[in-house]
Amino acid sequence: MEKFRIQLCAFLCVIMMASCGDDSNDMNLDNDDNENGTLEAPVGAEIVADLAGTYTVTETTAGEHTRGTVTIGADAAIDFDSNVSFTSEDIAVGNVFDRLECCNRISVNYDEDDDGRSIRLYVDDSGVLIRVQYSLSNEDVNIEVNVE
Repeated sequence: MEKFRIQLCAFLCVIMMASCGDDSNDMNLDNDDNENGTLEAPVGAEIVADLAGTYTVTETTAGEHTRGTVTIGADAAIDFDSNVSFTSEDIAVGNVFDRLECCNRISVNYDEDDDGRSIRLYVDDSGVLIRVQYSLSNEDVNIEVNVE
């Protein structure tokens, strides 16, 4: 009987470990900076709209930003730069992830996965937008700007 219990416990441990580390389910979950294995579901676009305004680019820290401003609309549309903008309808296609508690940012994925078009909005501890990143990982595009 003891041997059976040990085998059962080992089997259950394997099942639990496999399910904790598996992120290949059908939900599009933001796994970026997710060292503890916790997955989170998307939130509404309202969290993006809360940052509505036009921001001046003070420094480009990666890639090239040509226009010098980033605009976030009250409808959660994001106009990052010339030829890089997303409407509120685009945001409905992707997913918005509240990463404020762990990483001081909001992640917006416009495609099926993290390798597609995405924008990350970084805020300071007061909730003020300080940095914006546009990336398209599967095409090796990364543009980051500091804003005020």
